[in-house]
Amino acid sequence: MATNIGNTGEQIFYHRARRFHKVDDKTNDKDYWGKDIDFIVTNPRTGETRTIEVKTDTRLYETGNLYIELENVHSKGGKGWYYFSEADIIAYCDYSAPDREIYLFSFEDLRITINKREYATAKCGADSKGILVPLRELKEVPSFRVLRK
Repeated sequence: MATNIGNTGEQIFYHRARRFHKVDDKTNDKDYWGKDIDFIVTNPRTGETRTIEVKTDTRLYETGNLYIELENVHSKGGKGWYYFSEADIIAYCDYSAPDREIYLFSFEDLRITINKREYATAKCGADSKGILVPLRELKEVPSFRVLRK
């Protein structure tokens, strides 16, 4: 079920982003799986290109927290996506929100935020452990954007 929700978040991102950018879908490209990159997005006006990893959360609307995965038993070395993703931008789909907003922020800003203090730990099923980062904190970072309908 989580994979289906994740795929839905990726499709929501794809359809919204392509209204303004050239979007190269890498979700089925094995060369990008190990890098945890879903899309390569190019701004047609500037030619600027960014890699995007889409995360989909079913509880963000309810809790106000983003789940940042630090450990996963199915990943190489047991590391979560936070440690191995090579994406420039994280696109976090709020699956339960009425408009399914997508919050965008740079991976660099996420790392800076996480390194400022300790966060509550959480589990996602039996396979994943991570931390809960309040969305309000990420709304303060310079790269934060919202991709709406």
